[in-house]
Amino acid sequence: MHRYIIALLCLGYTTTAVIQLSTFNTLIPYISRELGFSIDLAGILISLGAFASLFMPPIISYTMDRYSISKIILATLAIFTISNLAISLSQNIFVIAIARLLIGMSMPFTWPICSRIVTEYIPRHRQSLYTSIYDSGSLIGLTISYLIASLLENSWRICLMVISIIPIAFGIIYIAINRSSPIEISSRRGSSQSIDSGKVYRYLLVLFPAFFLGLFQWNLALSWLSTYLINELSYRLIDIALYMVLMSFIGVSIEIFSGYLSDRIGDVRGVIKAINIGFISTSIIFILIPFSSDRYIKFMMVSSTLALFRISAPALWSLIGFVIPREFLARFSSIYTLGGPLSGIFTTLVSGYIAHIYGSFNYSFILAGIVTLLSSMLYTYSIHLVNKQ
Repeated sequence: MHRYIIALLCLGYTTTAVIQLSTFNTLIPYISRELGFSIDLAGILISLGAFASLFMPPIISYTMDRYSISKIILATLAIFTISNLAISLSQNIFVIAIARLLIGMSMPFTWPICSRIVTEYIPRHRQSLYTSIYDSGSLIGLTISYLIASLLENSWRICLMVISIIPIAFGIIYIAINRSSPIEISSRRGSSQSIDSGKVYRYLLVLFPAFFLGLFQWNLALSWLSTYLINELSYRLIDIALYMVLMSFIGVSIEIFSGYLSDRIGDVRGVIKAINIGFISTSIIFILIPFSSDRYIKFMMVSSTLALFRISAPALWSLIGFVIPREFLARFSSIYTLGGPLSGIFTTLVSGYIAHIYGSFNYSFILAGIVTLLSSMLYTYSIHLVNKQ
């Protein structure tokens, strides 16, 4: 299968997954209004998906080692469709909670699968570029969720029905392409290479908290951006969606260019530089947001962090391709991925609590700036572990 077809299939998969997760979050101001629950309960519903992900790493590792990638992809797509259809038809918060848990159990498969495919098919000197292509699906998916929600904001139920069709459409495309040229992943079990597992665990002790802290800013946007812009800055959803299209175009361009530059530099130093540039710039902006009194400037600052974060985003995954032996990649990825849902739970609940207590997300932005800087420091420290090899 051609490498660019591989990249586009992975991009379609990540985009579809993020649409399924984020559209509910985008619509939460309208859902909570209709069903009559508070912002702190909304935060719990948003974080349920992340909570379910906590139990998935051993299942992901087991499943990826024993079942074909295609079967896993199609199974997760089916769960996405069924879950969002259930939410759209429900008046019961319990049913919504179960559906969110199911989405949360499926979502963690996405990035490890794509990382495994890229590692298998793409030469190391091109992996950052191809990682940036599929990773841009997170911003594209978020933007599409805003567009669909803005067009159908009068009925959040119809909106969720519409997005539940997307996994079916992608699944049909995937099956058609995969039949002519199937994706095959070689088994990692039974390798005869001698690998120092102690090095892998040392990487994990540094990279896991770095990933956890680094995703705080993205999870803040994924969970609460629409609530902040609608409730605090009084923007309409259609205004947000149109601006998100621009930020998505800029962000995706930045991300792919960042991946290209990382490959040009050609080693782990290029990956770390990309992480530091993105994280330091976004942390400064987050800390400055509360000091602005103009709602338009605040809107621009918040949305610009989405684009600037994309400088770092592909490097968060391509880094492990540089430093983790293939024999450990599935297990490491499944645990490394756990930082995402943990960060999602922490970010959603803490930011929701701050907004509930202080009536604003301003303190959450300051916290995002601080933890992003800490993440940058940890990723920088990981270079010393590489140099000790």
